[in-house]
Amino acid sequence: MDALKSIITESSFEINEKYVPKHEVENVVNIMIVTNNVYPLKIENSDRRYVVCECSPVHRGDLAYFTTLCNSFDEDFYNNLITFFMTRDISQFNPRNIPMTQAKKDIIKASVSPV
Repeated sequence: MDALKSIITESSFEINEKYVPKHEVENVVNIMIVTNNVYPLKIENSDRRYVVCECSPVHRGDLAYFTTLCNSFDEDFYNNLITFFMTRDISQFNPRNIPMTQAKKDIIKASVSPV
């Protein structure tokens, strides 16, 4: 948990390549975790790092659904997607305003030590 936290929050990290002196680089890492685990990691009540979204299981195992979905990702889809993102008003967006979802509340509750 602490290792992941430092990867997310540190402004730089050290690279230790073979046959090259150690050097520091800017941390531009963005991480997305996708899992089937109900409680994939511990999250503290005061967390400001993680956005937790729960996906519906309604199409779990439905190969035909996902095949159709993947086949719909054609040039028109991507053109429409880029148009959507380029014209979306994000003037009020605050990346520090992390939503508290029910899924995140559940993980926080499960993360509390029983002692």
